Amino acid sequence: MYFATIVKELSGSWFKEIACDKIQAGEREFYDELIYFGPATDLVRGGQSEFLMHASMVDRYLFDQH
Repeated sequence: MYFATIVKELSGSWFKEIACDKIQAGEREFYDELIYFGPATDLVRGGQSEFLMHASMVDRYLFDQH
């Protein structure tokens, strides 16, 4: 289970959709939202905005408290 958790953390989804009314909501522990006004296909490997995925990876590895 521990190994599976590590694999999921290192290779999982870098973007999780949340409802608009949850953005900056009081119950959210971290305000780590990114509002992207484009198609979801842009955010995958090879997409127009692939750099956002890389920025998210760097952020998660360097600032793992969120």
